Amino acid sequence: MRGSLMYVLAALACGMPIAALAIEGPQLPSSAKKLTGKEIVELQDGVMLTYKDYMGDVVATGTAVHDFKNNRNSGTYEYKGMSGSFAGKAWIKGDMFCHTQDVRPGEDCIFVYSDGPSFYNVSPEGKVLSVDTKQ
Repeated sequence: MRGSLMYVLAALACGMPIAALAIEGPQLPSSAKKLTGKEIVELQDGVMLTYKDYMGDVVATGTAVHDFKNNRNSGTYEYKGMSGSFAGKAWIKGDMFCHTQDVRPGEDCIFVYSDGPSFYNVSPEGKVLSVDTKQ
């Protein structure tokens, strides 16, 4: 934990955004199809997903279930030897999947792409942030 804090402080001192410390996620496959909001709901509502999240300085893993009818998002996580559960809200805004989590501040809205059994969660800037797979 101390090493991570040192990197964050060094990044802030240099004016580097914290996101620059995130590890590199996988590339979006050229065969991946961008999903519409309706398709996201049809394919993911109530489905248990496993995920790999590339937004931190190490990969976080866990499970998630999106309940679009009740605007809820819940799951489990493992990150740097810690594990726990999270809850939040989930909704569709246009063709973006949006959510909040009680373990991470702020609202995230992302595009979802499908390729085989995998869903690629992609930032508006085109970076793969996480990959979900149906269980």
